[in-house]
Amino acid sequence: MKNRISQFLIICLTVLAVSSCNSKQKFDSDEWKQTGLDWWMTDFREKMVDDLIQNDTLIRMNQEQVIELLGLPESENKAKLEYLIREKYRSDIDPEYISNLIIEFDEKGQVRNCKIEK
Repeated sequence: MKNRISQFLIICLTVLAVSSCNSKQKFDSDEWKQTGLDWWMTDFREKMVDDLIQNDTLIRMNQEQVIELLGLPESENKAKLEYLIREKYRSDIDPEYISNLIIEFDEKGQVRNCKIEK
C-alpha cells in the first residue's frame, strides 16, 4: 500500500513540475504592455511572442493599431517598430542576451512581417 501511495505521489509531482515549466503563453495585450523591472516584464513577453507571431495577429494592422495592441515601442520609424522581448544580464552592466520583436510595414502602411531578432 505504501509503495502505491509513493508511486502516486511521484507521478503527481512529476506532472505538476512538467506542467508548471510551460515556457509558452497565449498572447495577452494587457500583460504585454505591463511595465516594471525589465527581467519581470520581458519574462511575460518572451512567453507570449510565439503565439503573437504564429497566429499572424499583427498581419495587415497599421502602425496605430499595433501600438494600441502592444503599447509604445522601444524604437520606431515609418517602416518598422521594435519591441524589447528579452534582455538578460549576468554580473556586469552589459546584457548577455537581447531579443526584439521587429514589425515591418509595407508601402501601404500595413504589417507585412514580424520576426524575432537576437
